[in-house]
Amino acid sequence: MKLFLLLLVSTFLYSSSLEKVSIQFNWKYQFEVAGFIAAKEKGFYENVGLDVELKEYNPEVDILFDVLNNKVTYGISSSNIVLENKKIASIVLLATYLQKSPLVFITKPDIKTPSQFLGKTIMGNKDELKNSSLALFLSHFNINFSNTKFIPHNFKIDDFINGKVEIMSAFRSNQLYELDKRKIDYNIIDPADYGFVMSAVNLYTSKEEAFNNKARTQKFIEATNRGWEYALKNKEEIIDILIKKYGVNKSKEALLYETDVVNQVMMRDFILLEK
Repeated sequence: MKLFLLLLVSTFLYSSSLEKVSIQFNWKYQFEVAGFIAAKEKGFYENVGLDVELKEYNPEVDILFDVLNNKVTYGISSSNIVLENKKIASIVLLATYLQKSPLVFITKPDIKTPSQFLGKTIMGNKDELKNSSLALFLSHFNINFSNTKFIPHNFKIDDFINGKVEIMSAFRSNQLYELDKRKIDYNIIDPADYGFVMSAVNLYTSKEEAFNNKARTQKFIEATNRGWEYALKNKEEIIDILIKKYGVNKSKEALLYETDVVNQVMMRDFILLEK
């Protein structure tokens, strides 16, 4: 009994000595955030003295607002430039993990040009429609809330298949696999084809956090980079964790497809993860 109490007290003291931080994702739990999940599950964050809370995407949450107001420590953006009231936000970009954004629009087969977006129903998440290559594409072609209907993303393809929406934002690593498997016809409109090339899974924090907690910030980046290295070398293990612990309702085959696309857009032949 005494030994048990001693272990309990030791565990409590150790856990309370860890610095608590949090990160808000801009997407559901998928392999796109595998580096963060691996860093937490394999103890890389804990090893550098951090207790990290991973927060899954929530459409009700304004990620930038929460980062700037210290509700979360770190955020993820689909753009390396984040705007607040049409001005560059007071944030610091810490790392970019996908060098080429896999974000695209999936459209019904008959929608092949930007002008055909007008008057249609588009499903996308709030962050993508504000800060991403998709947002630049929409703005350039004057596709907005006054001439087009936008609805929040539910991360399911059924609404697209059934015709409730004609256009939806998607990751090449995600919904395309499901559509192909179900033999659904679709068209892809990639902002990169129109000159809007951006990165994705951009890790950022507020300037206040970055400059007031330099050591903590550096430890978080290094542990996350280690997590990505581990995730890419141990894909099946991380996939099992995503399914069993994080409740990802996708097949192992779908997630393996996802890992291949993620690996491609990380462009690791040209960009190395810093240790």
